[in-house]
Amino acid sequence: MKPRYLPPGTLTWLRVRWLLLGIAIGVAGAAGLAMYLVALLPPELAYRSPAATVRPVPGPVAPPAPALAMPPCAGQGKDCSPLDAPVHTIPEPGALALVALGLGALALHRSHT
Repeated sequence: MKPRYLPPGTLTWLRVRWLLLGIAIGVAGAAGLAMYLVALLPPELAYRSPAATVRPVPGPVAPPAPALAMPPCAGQGKDCSPLDAPVHTIPEPGALALVALGLGALALHRSHT
């Protein structure tokens, strides 16, 4: 049986391909971990107000504003919308990252026949 040799540059191309795949998986994993941590972070920890340097002095209290009478909704306008209005959903970034990762893996894993 005659040995079959790979064309020149094949191993270099394979190494580059696996390196790019590793980088893509690492970036996607880091982005997923960051999104997970942001989702777990309570909103009260996301912002810390600075320490007060000036003590506020209470001033005169303004009287409450009178309540405005709202006309009945006629079904038109920006404030009148039916309860069965269509809801526009936005896909999550994690799902888009998984789709992009899958397409990238397919592009790198094409068969050389």
